[in-house]
Amino acid sequence: GRSMLEMMTVVALMATISGFALPPIQGFVNQVKLRGERMALLQDIRMVRYAAIESRRPAYLCAVDTNGDCVRTQHWSSVCLGFVDLNINGRFDRDDDRLVINHAGLAETSRVAVYMHARWQDIKFDGRGVLRRSGHLRICNPTIHEQRPMKLIRMNTYGRLAVETQVLACE
Repeated sequence: GRSMLEMMTVVALMATISGFALPPIQGFVNQVKLRGERMALLQDIRMVRYAAIESRRPAYLCAVDTNGDCVRTQHWSSVCLGFVDLNINGRFDRDDDRLVINHAGLAETSRVAVYMHARWQDIKFDGRGVLRRSGHLRICNPTIHEQRPMKLIRMNTYGRLAVETQVLACE
């Protein structure tokens, strides 16, 4: 049998130890989630490029509005839509175009904000898998506003992706 004093001492010690250990563990969990979402975005870019090459038609990756339609903006959450523009009109038509990626409904749980290059509002590959212009995406945690490490994804016109770490403000 243990006394009540010994039990309270053990509980107090465990609470103190977990108080010191919890913030580093939570930071590690957030980093893993950010890395997973970054890798998913990179995979989405590759899938849209492959779909453009395969169909020999333009393909787009764009942000999605609340109705699930493609919207041209420089600030994304992880909600995106990828499609092959079969009728070559520059917008997503549900009946005519081929849907490649639809990540609608993830904005509430996302820990990633994507900021497009100044000249971009979407990512467009032509039928050969070539971007219309090179540029970059900045990926960071939207809940942290001070200067923190973020990922910069550079993309050249041939669709090559390079990931760098920089310390800047998110916006």
